[in-house]
Amino acid sequence: MNKSELIDMLQKQDAFHSMQASANAKVDLGGKSHSSRANITIVKGQGIRIVFVPLPFVELGRIWFTPEKVVVTDAIHKYYAELSYEEFANETGIQVDYHAVESLFIGRLFTPDSPDGNPLRLFNLSHASGMPELGYRKRDIDYLFTINTDGRLSSVSAKSAEQKPSGVRWTYNKYTTIAPGVFFPLSQTVVANQADKDKIYRLTLDMNDPSQVQNVDTSLVLPKVKSNYEMLSLQTLKELFKKKL
Repeated sequence: MNKSELIDMLQKQDAFHSMQASANAKVDLGGKSHSSRANITIVKGQGIRIVFVPLPFVELGRIWFTPEKVVVTDAIHKYYAELSYEEFANETGIQVDYHAVESLFIGRLFTPDSPDGNPLRLFNLSHASGMPELGYRKRDIDYLFTINTDGRLSSVSAKSAEQKPSGVRWTYNKYTTIAPGVFFPLSQTVVANQADKDKIYRLTLDMNDPSQVQNVDTSLVLPKVKSNYEMLSLQTLKELFKKKL
């Protein structure tokens, strides 16, 4: 299968428009980990909301990804952080925009910007791992998409071109059908590292009964921070969270 046929096959799977699911989540912030239930809502092009609920009726916090920003809340201590994607990259080593984040969560190919309006030409096809791999470089970041034997994404990695690179690797272990012709990854693992800070962050999501929703309430993916929450930096929030683990 050549590059054009492979990309065309991947893009034909992209009838996704919205999804809701519960998940078993495990978060590791540089050495300390915490497990929790999570409720996930995704509305294509508008936003992603993840609510961490370790016990019934007990909320630990929320994360929103919108086209403009990332918002993280600590429901226990009533703190929140709000940051742009550039600030998010500086804090986590993950250099992405909203389109890339959404594509990663739903297991889809995302394409680079192209001056001639044809971003598919920027992809290079290789088989270094024994499976088809599509790659490109954008702003000194190397992106690599590995495709499994079913023609779906097996993993996505984004790595800086520095001598000691920072980066993120997103792997998918199983897909399910949530609507005719619409596939969704049931198991996802995200590993991010910051070379200059010698830290590794990990998020594992095992989905339970994800479903595509026809009339989802789009307000769910819009950040709503209570007026009595205090704004902190993401780094301070992470330190507070690790103390609770």
